[in-house]
Amino acid sequence: MTNITKEEVNNKLKGIIEGIKLIPTLLKRFNEDLEKAFKDEDNDFIKSVNKNELDYNEVSDNNYLKLLEIVYSITKEETLNPENIKKKVVVDVHNIASDEESMYYNFETKKEFAETYRTEETVRVTMAMFKKSAELEKELNKDLYDFNVMELERFFKSLNATTIRSIQTYISRVERYTEYAMSKNLKEGDINFASIFDKSNRVQGFLDKEALDNLVFPKDEIMEMAIRADNAQDGVIIALLFDGVSLKNNYEELINLKINKFDEENRTITTENGRVIPLSKETTILVKHASDQADRYVSTTGESHRSYKVAQGENVLRGLRGRDTVSVGVIGQRIYRTTENYGYHYMNATNISYNGRIHLVKKLMKEGKSIDEAVEMTLDRFNIPKNKSSVFYLKRKVTEM
Repeated sequence: MTNITKEEVNNKLKGIIEGIKLIPTLLKRFNEDLEKAFKDEDNDFIKSVNKNELDYNEVSDNNYLKLLEIVYSITKEETLNPENIKKKVVVDVHNIASDEESMYYNFETKKEFAETYRTEETVRVTMAMFKKSAELEKELNKDLYDFNVMELERFFKSLNATTIRSIQTYISRVERYTEYAMSKNLKEGDINFASIFDKSNRVQGFLDKEALDNLVFPKDEIMEMAIRADNAQDGVIIALLFDGVSLKNNYEELINLKINKFDEENRTITTENGRVIPLSKETTILVKHASDQADRYVSTTGESHRSYKVAQGENVLRGLRGRDTVSVGVIGQRIYRTTENYGYHYMNATNISYNGRIHLVKKLMKEGKSIDEAVEMTLDRFNIPKNKSSVFYLKRKVTEM
């Protein structure tokens, strides 16, 4: 095995991890071993391994070999036996380090700065950030520490971050790097533009919207938020979308739900086109409260509270001031108001529905359904066409978790 290249090891490793993810017992052991071996690393590292999105050329020697040991202990795949390839891997890593200098802008300066961090892993992720900034630096012909506000915005958006925490980490590193450059008299001018993003509301604009739509939250968190909403008319929207009411045609199905089609005893609601949607206990409670013709709607702005009479009518969702239906805009506002109160600034209707689908597939699988059966039943529940694309997408999302 001594003649195997690191690229071949990497490809083999990715393929085997994909296989592990398809076998529940192996996946459980794999995750347990990861947690033990990398308990001192941040969660993003373990998530990247789980999603098989890690660039192994950016992983430290020590972590790379630990990962090989885990996979080898599970599969006994000799290609990944650390004892057979350890020396070769280390040699390859050092060769890569020298070859990679051209992939950075001002490599030596960035390397010197990265080495001011104490841990090997922080050095690695800092250099990984600089590799991402190189393309824009070369385009603008200036170092990251000399970027102005608009140029920094371009860079932060290019990172496709999915959490406020991760983008704040990037901002902090750039801010510290700029301070370092100023202390070495490398930077033109004495303004650290990265510092203006520390507490700026611009941060949320740097997040990857597609990735945010795919963020997964526990069902309990989503339902607790719905149940504790200031108004049943707000919370019921979140609960119904989670349970399977369709998003199609600008929430047409949701907007037209009728009170007389709600079966509290059997916990179902029937849509205008005859789809029968099973409801959770929480959603059943919210539909009952939202259907109350004496319901009032509380609007909170700062410290002031105003109460309005919810319009009477046959729909579950009703407006205020005599409006017996709601618009698409009102649905968006009600979701935003509720999620904002709980700090989920990035949660939206798409994300809520996506979480409902993931939860239902996993629930059906626990009940004994195969993943193919569970995915098809879930797509039916959420009124999503069953085609190769929708089946593959949902199946992939469940198996990579």
